[in-house]
Amino acid sequence: MKRLHIQCLAFNTADFVFDAISLFEKQKGNYPIVSKVLYNPKYPLSEEPKHSARLMEIAENFGFEYVEIKNLGVSENWNQALKNKFLSDGDVLVGIDPDERPQQVGWLDSLMEVFNNEPSAYYVGLNQKGNPSNYTEMKFGNTSALKYSQLIAWPVGGFDCGWLEKIGGASQDHPVYGYIEHSISRKASALGGNFYILKDFFDIHQESPDDLLGKWKRECAAIKTNLTFEGWLNARR
Repeated sequence: MKRLHIQCLAFNTADFVFDAISLFEKQKGNYPIVSKVLYNPKYPLSEEPKHSARLMEIAENFGFEYVEIKNLGVSENWNQALKNKFLSDGDVLVGIDPDERPQQVGWLDSLMEVFNNEPSAYYVGLNQKGNPSNYTEMKFGNTSALKYSQLIAWPVGGFDCGWLEKIGGASQDHPVYGYIEHSISRKASALGGNFYILKDFFDIHQESPDDLLGKWKRECAAIKTNLTFEGWLNARR
């Protein structure tokens, strides 16, 4: 049975982080969790040190370890989480994104059922309304999962750490934000890996209350900027 680890990269408002972790605690199910860590990459649209103090309080209230890190971009922040807990083969790392909201209880149990029954699974994530229909439905124990014939966006989900180790860690095609799916799937699929989407568990993305963060993300997605969020904010001044 694979070991389950949880991390939250708290790059958002403290309220959004609280909502995401609070919801996770209500929905997580019964699978044993080895570690839970809240990483503080120092969100620039915040009042320090008040913001960090609030994140520390959230971590303590929900039984998360609190760790401050330098923000190195999405994939490198995942790699920091991997290294912090020395995660490798036999470990699964699930990310609780501040701006994602799973809709059903027990999604974590089903996610782990796929990982424990399918050695080719390097990523397992939740479903989203509007996803393409070109998939093969597969059964892993009591869980139905979708295997897509094309790459789609990955919402809340987790990585098999053994697979990440095989491909040299998490990576992304954009320097700081975006296209993590493209880079990781390209490397993992070349070695026979597959990603799976849970058929019956859905996620709804929430727009950040900070319009500037949303605009920066959209510019990254459109390859209009390669700047970090901090650099992008400074360039606007």
